[in-house]
This record gives sequence, C-alpha cells and structure tokens, in this order.
Amino acid sequence: MKLPAIYKKFKYMTIVKKFSGETIDFSEVEKRITENEEKIKQEEAKKRAEEEAEKQKIAQEREKNEELFNELFWSKKDSITGDITYYSKSELSDSGNEDIILKQNNVFATEVVGDSVIVMAGFQKEDWCFFESIDYNADGEIGKIEFGYNDVNRQTYMGGIFEIAPIMSLLNKSDLVKIANSKSVTIRFNGDNSYSFDLTEQQIKELRCAMIKTGNM
Repeated sequence: MKLPAIYKKFKYMTIVKKFSGETIDFSEVEKRITENEEKIKQEEAKKRAEEEAEKQKIAQEREKNEELFNELFWSKKDSITGDITYYSKSELSDSGNEDIILKQNNVFATEVVGDSVIVMAGFQKEDWCFFESIDYNADGEIGKIEFGYNDVNRQTYMGGIFEIAPIMSLLNKSDLVKIANSKSVTIRFNGDNSYSFDLTEQQIKELRCAMIKTGNM
C-alpha cells in the first residue's frame, strides 16, 4: 500500500491528525505497512520452500517405493493386448501359467493391473467354508468386506479345497488403505463355517507398496 504523494514529501516529519479522539502518526503507519509487507513476503517464501521440500520428499519416497516394487513383484505381459499385470512374488509363481499358483495355505496375494490393485484373499484347507464376507482387524480398527456368492472361486485343489475372492481397490479402497497402513492384521472368512489367519509382514508390505505405486494412497 502506498501513501499519498503529499505524505512522501514530509517523510521525515511527524504528521498528526485528530480523529475520534486519537492521534495518528502517519510515519508510524507507513513503517508498520512496510514491516507487514515484508512479513507477508517472508511467509510466502517459507511456504514455497516447504511445498518444494514436500514435493522432493514425495518424489524420493516414490522412487524408493518403485525400487521396492520391482523387488516384490513379477510382471507378465499379455501377448495380445500388451497389458502388464504384476504378481506378488511371495505367493504367486512366475512360471507363466495364467492360473494363480498358490504357494501357501493362507493367501493374501496382491496384483496390480494399470492403476488398480486387486488382492486375492483365500485359503487352502480340508473343509468348505463357503464364505461370503471377510471381517478384518487392522491395528484394532474393525471392518467388513462382502462378496456375492458367485464372486468367490471355489475348487478342489491338491487333495483338499480352496476358496478365493478378489478385493479390489476400485470397490474397497478404504479397506485396503487401512490394512496397508497397519502393522498387525487379522482376517476372518465368514460363511457356513469360519476361518481366520494373521497377515504376514510381507503380505502387508506388498499391499502397501502396490497401493503407493498406483496412487491409491
């Protein structure tokens, strides 16, 4: 804010005026305006510096996450469409078989397709559960994920049975974010019977890494 030209002429003079019973020293007003403008400039510069530092931090974190992602996932390119799907190394084979090859009895296998994350959650055991929902406890926070009956793949497998269903970021993003940000997670499959297990540190790490890569968290 600039003062009228008449006041610049008397810059070093004290100009006073009576207004509402108060004496106004315009030289003091000009000083305060200058100080306030300088303060605003400093605050804006500080904000820009903080924003730039945050951008650099995010870029570095994403770069580290990309390196980790390459360590944790296999990739497979569709021979026709050219689309690439990524599979978590800890639970899915890289043999090239289009079917999911399970390596563990308790399955929480993360896949990445484009900017979507799909977790195949299920189990191998002797008896059917016929689950239609999953309850989870993520660091004390309780949630539920529901499925239609036909969403669950049920087959006999290696002398027993397996049941598995997809949890998709497109539909269950908030649930996957909660799980990915937790240190301790227990999931329970609910149906005619129930079955539960704790997620491993590796399973949670794979999910978190995939969610960050795809911009879902």
